[in-house]
Amino acid sequence: MVDVVKELETLRQNLLDLSLRNNLLNYRHSSRRTISITGRTPEEVYDLFVLQEKSMKFRATKSRPGRGGKKSGNGEEDTEENENRLLKTIGKILISEERNKTPNSRFEPFLETPDDGETLDRKLFYVYNQANSIFEEQGYPVLYLAMGFLQWSETRSSAKCLMAPLVLVPVELKRIGKGRNFSIQWTGDEVFTSITLQARMKEFGIEVPEFEMPEDASGIR
Repeated sequence: MVDVVKELETLRQNLLDLSLRNNLLNYRHSSRRTISITGRTPEEVYDLFVLQEKSMKFRATKSRPGRGGKKSGNGEEDTEENENRLLKTIGKILISEERNKTPNSRFEPFLETPDDGETLDRKLFYVYNQANSIFEEQGYPVLYLAMGFLQWSETRSSAKCLMAPLVLVPVELKRIGKGRNFSIQWTGDEVFTSITLQARMKEFGIEVPEFEMPEDASGIR
């Protein structure tokens, strides 16, 4: 009798793209679609997304550079200087007030990114449209949150280091209202180790273990 499960697994392995063109083996940062998360560990992200099943929003942490004013001979330069002094004073007051606050940002429903607000909005809008378009045309989800990356090279003497995502969390972006505000949450599907990375590492005699989903926070510490 034919083992259907085994045959399907063999077919899936044969369909894997193990070339360096595959982002799952050689991830290349994209200025259009890469959204990095800072300020949280993979354990915290897993706890929030999977164990607590929270829906999170993104928050830009980088300020967009302002445009300098033009000099003129009618006092506009002095006015601009006074405005800058006022803004600095207000900034110091706000920083002082912020330091006196006690809430921990780790408990806020935000994922911080190193982008400025305009860049983050543009990336989210692009990723949202691309993910929906592929799902509608081809019928499968392509949006994942990568937790941890493996740094590897094809040979010991190779000077080029490659980066490959280790654990993939299926997620979905949801648009809030008509603007470019989005939230992200776990789809509820299985969190798994990259099977492409597993297959590639097997060629080197290295076994990358399956990710076992912890049932509580103690299992990810």
